[in-house]
Amino acid sequence: MAIKATRVSTWGADDTFILIAYVSEVLYVSGENGAGRDMWKLTPNQITNYFMSVYIGQVLYTFTICLVKASILFMYLRIFPGETFRAVLWGTQAFNAAVGISVTIVGVFQCHPIHLAWTVWRQDGQSQGWCMNYILIGVIHGGVQVALDVWMLILPASQVLGLNMRWKKKCAVFFMFSLGIFLTAASAVRFGFLLKYQEGTHNFTTDSYPLAVWSNIELSVAVFTACIPSIRKFLVRFVFKSLGETTNVQLDQGQDRSSRSTSKRSIRHAADSVEDSSPRL
Repeated sequence: MAIKATRVSTWGADDTFILIAYVSEVLYVSGENGAGRDMWKLTPNQITNYFMSVYIGQVLYTFTICLVKASILFMYLRIFPGETFRAVLWGTQAFNAAVGISVTIVGVFQCHPIHLAWTVWRQDGQSQGWCMNYILIGVIHGGVQVALDVWMLILPASQVLGLNMRWKKKCAVFFMFSLGIFLTAASAVRFGFLLKYQEGTHNFTTDSYPLAVWSNIELSVAVFTACIPSIRKFLVRFVFKSLGETTNVQLDQGQDRSSRSTSKRSIRHAADSVEDSSPRL
């Protein structure tokens, strides 16, 4: 926001999407759902609230990760002008949107009636309705996200390697884009816990805790990764420039002190010379 406010960079679609994603991510990570506590030590209302929080969190997670990837792809569209590459980016954008929208809708309507998503545990098989296996859908979605993360690392790398610039600058640009590997790693770790969770559980609140933690980490890393270019501009524009100006001022002050010191030594030397050359009385 500071970069946009100071007009160092213009506002674009990538900024709009990451801003919405950030708000959604804050809502997700701030949710208090009881994960990590023994389910059978919670009250019935607490258990119901836990499953309601999980239901909301599933929808927010899918929505947020889709927006973050859309923001990154829009950023690529800003940077790289090649027509063929831009067509690939738009194709990736369409795929990401299709996955995000479809899984979000499935998440919202995973049970019929909807309230069974957080009350089915009370029904003892007596409920009039149904719920789909959303954990399996989550596993499929998680695998797709890991593959999409890898693909989105390959996309800029294929362009940076062909840029006509000095190798030092090329390495710096390549390093900036390669930081997305942390998002891929977080997605892969979360996917591993998702596979383990799919095997079954007798205590949802305790067994889902690692998955909840890594979902939080993944979304936080995702938002940070999407903001890296703006962070770089902020550092170059304000931090490094200020440090450079401070260094120049210090150098100028040092030169002034050195000049004054040299002048004083010259005056003392001249005075001594005058005294030495004077006749003794």
